[in-house]
Amino acid sequence: MRGKLTQSDFSLSRTDSHLFSLPKTFLKMVFMAAILAAVVQVLAGLSTEEVQVEVTFTPERCSFKSEDGFFLRYHYNGTFPDGKKFDSSHDRGNTFDFTLGKGEVIKGMDQALRGMCAGEKRKITIPPHLAYGDSGVDGVIPSGATLVFDVEMVEVRDPTEEVPNVLFWWLGETPTNAFGDMDANKDKIVTKDEFTKYCYEQVSAEKGKFLPGRREVDLIEDMFHFQDQDDDGVISYAEFSGPKDHDEL
Repeated sequence: MRGKLTQSDFSLSRTDSHLFSLPKTFLKMVFMAAILAAVVQVLAGLSTEEVQVEVTFTPERCSFKSEDGFFLRYHYNGTFPDGKKFDSSHDRGNTFDFTLGKGEVIKGMDQALRGMCAGEKRKITIPPHLAYGDSGVDGVIPSGATLVFDVEMVEVRDPTEEVPNVLFWWLGETPTNAFGDMDANKDKIVTKDEFTKYCYEQVSAEKGKFLPGRREVDLIEDMFHFQDQDDDGVISYAEFSGPKDHDEL
Protein backbone atom coordinates (compact mmCIF):
# COMPACT_ATOMS: atom_id res chain seq x y z
CA MET A 1 0.00 0.00 0.00
CA ARG A 2 1.35 3.45 -1.03
CA GLY A 3 1.81 5.90 1.76
CA LYS A 4 1.45 9.15 -0.21
CA LEU A 5 0.18 10.61 -3.49
CA THR A 6 2.59 11.58 -6.24
CA GLN A 7 2.27 14.11 -9.09
CA SER A 8 1.43 11.31 -11.48
CA ASP A 9 -1.76 10.67 -9.58
CA PHE A 10 -3.09 14.11 -10.72
CA SER A 11 -1.96 13.94 -14.35
CA LEU A 12 -4.20 12.98 -17.26
CA SER A 13 -3.26 10.82 -20.15
CA ARG A 14 -4.17 11.84 -23.68
CA THR A 15 -6.94 9.27 -23.65
CA ASP A 16 -8.45 10.73 -20.49
CA SER A 17 -8.30 14.44 -21.40
CA HIS A 18 -11.35 14.31 -23.69
CA LEU A 19 -13.51 13.77 -20.62
CA PHE A 20 -12.89 17.42 -19.59
CA SER A 21 -13.01 19.11 -23.00
CA LEU A 22 -16.27 20.45 -24.47
CA PRO A 23 -17.02 20.98 -28.16
CA LYS A 24 -17.01 24.65 -29.23
CA THR A 25 -20.51 24.31 -30.73
CA PHE A 26 -21.85 23.21 -27.36
CA LEU A 27 -20.25 26.19 -25.62
CA LYS A 28 -21.82 28.52 -28.17
CA MET A 29 -25.22 26.95 -27.53
CA VAL A 30 -24.86 27.48 -23.79
CA PHE A 31 -23.82 31.12 -24.35
CA MET A 32 -26.75 31.82 -26.68
CA ALA A 33 -29.17 30.17 -24.27
CA ALA A 34 -27.94 32.45 -21.48
CA ILE A 35 -28.43 35.53 -23.66
CA LEU A 36 -31.91 34.38 -24.68
CA ALA A 37 -32.86 33.80 -21.06
CA ALA A 38 -31.73 37.31 -20.16
CA VAL A 39 -33.73 38.83 -23.03
CA VAL A 40 -36.83 36.87 -22.04
CA GLN A 41 -36.44 38.08 -18.47
CA VAL A 42 -36.20 41.71 -19.59
CA LEU A 43 -39.21 41.38 -21.87
CA ALA A 44 -41.19 39.70 -19.13
CA GLY A 45 -40.41 42.61 -16.86
CA LEU A 46 -41.61 45.07 -19.47
CA SER A 47 -44.85 43.20 -20.16
CA THR A 48 -45.76 43.16 -16.46
CA GLU A 49 -45.25 46.91 -16.01
CA GLU A 50 -48.48 48.46 -14.80
CA VAL A 51 -50.33 51.71 -15.47
CA GLN A 52 -49.25 54.52 -13.15
CA VAL A 53 -52.04 56.79 -11.90
CA GLU A 54 -51.47 60.03 -9.99
CA VAL A 55 -54.56 61.90 -8.76
CA THR A 56 -53.72 65.59 -9.17
CA PHE A 57 -57.09 67.07 -8.16
CA THR A 58 -60.15 65.72 -6.35
CA PRO A 59 -63.29 67.87 -6.11
CA GLU A 60 -64.76 68.49 -2.67
CA ARG A 61 -67.81 66.37 -3.50
CA CYS A 62 -66.70 63.12 -5.11
CA SER A 63 -69.19 60.34 -4.38
CA PHE A 64 -70.49 59.26 -7.80
CA LYS A 65 -67.59 57.37 -9.41
CA SER A 66 -67.06 55.63 -12.73
CA GLU A 67 -67.56 51.88 -13.15
CA ASP A 68 -67.47 49.48 -16.08
CA GLY A 69 -70.44 50.17 -18.33
CA PHE A 70 -70.66 53.87 -17.40
CA PHE A 71 -70.65 56.57 -20.09
CA LEU A 72 -67.70 58.95 -19.66
CA ARG A 73 -66.74 62.31 -21.13
CA TYR A 74 -63.25 63.65 -20.49
CA HIS A 75 -60.63 66.09 -21.71
CA TYR A 76 -56.99 65.09 -22.08
CA ASN A 77 -53.53 66.12 -23.21
CA GLY A 78 -51.41 63.25 -24.50
CA THR A 79 -47.61 63.49 -24.41
CA PHE A 80 -44.55 61.28 -24.55
CA PRO A 81 -42.35 61.01 -21.42
CA ASP A 82 -40.13 63.81 -22.77
CA GLY A 83 -43.12 66.17 -22.78
CA LYS A 84 -43.70 66.24 -26.54
CA LYS A 85 -47.44 66.43 -27.25
CA PHE A 86 -49.00 64.02 -29.72
CA ASP A 87 -52.72 64.69 -29.17
CA SER A 88 -55.14 66.88 -27.20
CA SER A 89 -58.92 67.01 -26.94
CA HIS A 90 -58.58 70.67 -25.89
CA ASP A 91 -57.04 71.50 -29.28
CA ARG A 92 -60.09 70.01 -31.01
CA GLY A 93 -62.54 71.70 -28.63
CA ASN A 94 -64.41 68.46 -27.94
CA THR A 95 -64.35 65.93 -25.13
CA PHE A 96 -63.57 62.27 -25.77
CA ASP A 97 -66.70 60.22 -25.09
CA PHE A 98 -66.87 56.46 -24.60
CA THR A 99 -68.25 53.62 -22.47
CA LEU A 100 -65.85 52.29 -19.82
CA GLY A 101 -64.82 48.65 -19.92
CA LYS A 102 -66.02 47.91 -23.45
CA GLY A 103 -62.63 47.94 -25.17
CA GLU A 104 -63.33 51.24 -26.92
CA VAL A 105 -59.99 52.71 -25.79
CA ILE A 106 -56.50 51.31 -25.18
CA LYS A 107 -56.29 48.88 -22.26
CA GLY A 108 -54.27 51.20 -20.06
CA MET A 109 -56.85 53.97 -20.33
CA ASP A 110 -59.70 51.57 -19.59
CA GLN A 111 -57.92 50.65 -16.36
CA ALA A 112 -56.86 54.16 -15.35
CA LEU A 113 -60.28 55.83 -15.62
CA ARG A 114 -62.04 53.53 -13.17
CA GLY A 115 -63.23 55.08 -9.92
CA MET A 116 -63.18 58.68 -11.18
CA CYS A 117 -65.73 61.36 -10.41
CA ALA A 118 -66.65 64.39 -12.49
CA GLY A 119 -64.13 67.19 -12.01
CA GLU A 120 -61.34 64.85 -10.90
CA LYS A 121 -57.94 65.15 -12.59
CA ARG A 122 -55.34 62.43 -13.06
CA LYS A 123 -51.90 62.04 -14.60
CA ILE A 124 -51.77 58.62 -16.27
CA THR A 125 -48.62 56.87 -17.53
CA ILE A 126 -49.30 53.88 -19.78
CA PRO A 127 -46.55 51.38 -20.72
CA PRO A 128 -46.32 50.24 -24.37
CA HIS A 129 -47.98 46.83 -23.94
CA LEU A 130 -51.10 48.53 -22.54
CA ALA A 131 -51.05 51.24 -25.23
CA TYR A 132 -50.21 50.63 -28.90
CA GLY A 133 -47.37 48.14 -28.36
CA ASP A 134 -44.89 47.46 -31.13
CA SER A 135 -47.34 48.46 -33.87
CA GLY A 136 -47.70 52.10 -32.80
CA VAL A 137 -49.79 54.50 -34.88
CA ASP A 138 -48.36 55.56 -38.23
CA GLY A 139 -47.02 59.08 -38.09
CA VAL A 140 -48.25 59.68 -34.53
CA ILE A 141 -47.18 57.01 -32.03
CA PRO A 142 -43.83 55.24 -32.58
CA SER A 143 -43.33 51.56 -31.85
CA GLY A 144 -42.93 50.70 -28.17
CA ALA A 145 -43.91 54.16 -26.92
CA THR A 146 -44.87 54.93 -23.33
CA LEU A 147 -47.75 57.44 -23.22
CA VAL A 148 -48.58 60.10 -20.62
CA PHE A 149 -52.08 61.58 -20.32
CA ASP A 150 -53.29 64.52 -18.22
CA VAL A 151 -57.00 63.84 -17.86
CA GLU A 152 -59.95 65.80 -16.45
CA MET A 153 -63.24 63.95 -16.11
CA VAL A 154 -66.17 66.04 -17.36
CA GLU A 155 -69.10 63.66 -16.96
CA VAL A 156 -69.80 60.26 -15.40
CA ARG A 157 -73.17 58.73 -16.20
CA ASP A 158 -74.83 55.41 -15.48
CA PRO A 159 -76.73 54.65 -18.71
CA THR A 160 -79.17 52.38 -16.85
CA GLU A 161 -80.50 55.30 -14.82
CA GLU A 162 -82.77 58.05 -16.11
CA VAL A 163 -81.08 61.45 -16.12
CA PRO A 164 -83.03 63.97 -13.98
CA ASN A 165 -84.33 67.04 -15.80
CA VAL A 166 -82.96 69.36 -13.11
CA LEU A 167 -79.35 70.36 -12.48
CA PHE A 168 -79.82 71.52 -8.89
CA TRP A 169 -82.46 70.79 -6.32
CA TRP A 170 -83.28 71.93 -2.81
CA LEU A 171 -82.94 69.67 0.20
CA GLY A 172 -85.78 70.32 2.58
CA GLU A 173 -87.66 73.61 2.44
CA THR A 174 -87.35 75.71 -0.72
CA PRO A 175 -86.31 79.33 -0.05
CA THR A 176 -88.97 81.94 -0.68
CA ASN A 177 -86.64 84.60 -2.11
CA ALA A 178 -83.60 83.01 -3.75
CA PHE A 179 -83.16 86.02 -6.03
CA GLY A 180 -82.92 88.41 -3.09
CA ASP A 181 -80.51 86.09 -1.30
CA MET A 182 -78.26 85.94 -4.36
CA ASP A 183 -78.35 89.68 -5.03
CA ALA A 184 -75.73 90.54 -2.41
CA ASN A 185 -75.41 94.26 -3.25
CA LYS A 186 -79.16 94.70 -3.85
CA ASP A 187 -78.79 96.24 -7.29
CA LYS A 188 -81.69 94.19 -8.72
CA ILE A 189 -79.43 92.00 -10.86
CA VAL A 190 -77.48 88.80 -10.14
CA THR A 191 -73.98 88.47 -11.55
CA LYS A 192 -72.22 85.22 -12.40
CA ASP A 193 -70.08 85.52 -9.27
CA GLU A 194 -73.11 86.10 -7.05
CA PHE A 195 -74.94 83.17 -8.62
CA THR A 196 -71.93 80.86 -8.23
CA LYS A 197 -71.28 81.86 -4.62
CA TYR A 198 -74.92 81.31 -3.68
CA CYS A 199 -75.04 77.82 -5.22
CA TYR A 200 -71.91 76.70 -3.39
CA GLU A 201 -73.17 78.17 -0.11
CA GLN A 202 -76.42 76.21 -0.37
CA VAL A 203 -74.61 72.96 -1.14
CA SER A 204 -72.06 73.46 1.66
CA ALA A 205 -74.90 74.12 4.11
CA GLU A 206 -76.64 70.95 2.83
CA LYS A 207 -79.62 73.00 1.71
CA GLY A 208 -79.11 72.15 -1.96
CA LYS A 209 -77.55 69.51 -4.18
CA PHE A 210 -75.93 69.50 -7.61
CA LEU A 211 -76.77 66.84 -10.17
CA PRO A 212 -74.19 64.06 -9.59
CA GLY A 213 -71.93 62.96 -12.42
CA ARG A 214 -71.12 66.35 -13.95
CA ARG A 215 -68.57 69.01 -13.10
CA GLU A 216 -70.14 71.57 -10.80
CA VAL A 217 -68.63 74.42 -12.81
CA ASP A 218 -70.48 73.13 -15.89
CA LEU A 219 -73.76 72.80 -14.01
CA ILE A 220 -73.49 76.38 -12.75
CA GLU A 221 -72.66 77.59 -16.26
CA ASP A 222 -75.72 75.86 -17.71
CA MET A 223 -78.04 77.09 -14.96
CA PHE A 224 -76.82 80.66 -15.25
CA HIS A 225 -77.15 80.62 -19.04
CA PHE A 226 -80.72 79.28 -18.71
CA GLN A 227 -81.71 82.15 -16.40
CA ASP A 228 -79.83 84.82 -18.39
CA GLN A 229 -82.35 84.84 -21.21
CA ASP A 230 -80.95 87.83 -23.10
CA ASP A 231 -77.31 86.69 -22.72
CA ASP A 232 -76.13 90.01 -21.31
CA GLY A 233 -74.05 88.36 -18.58
CA VAL A 234 -76.40 89.08 -15.66
CA ILE A 235 -79.77 87.79 -14.46
CA SER A 236 -82.44 90.42 -14.00
CA TYR A 237 -85.39 90.11 -11.63
CA ALA A 238 -87.71 89.63 -14.61
CA GLU A 239 -85.55 86.88 -16.10
CA PHE A 240 -85.17 84.85 -12.92
CA SER A 241 -87.60 81.93 -12.89
CA GLY A 242 -86.80 80.68 -9.38
CA PRO A 243 -88.32 81.73 -6.06
CA LYS A 244 -88.32 85.51 -5.59
CA ASP A 245 -90.03 88.09 -3.42
CA HIS A 246 -92.48 90.20 -5.39
CA ASP A 247 -91.85 93.10 -3.01
CA GLU A 248 -88.54 93.63 -4.84
CA LEU A 249 -90.32 94.99 -7.91
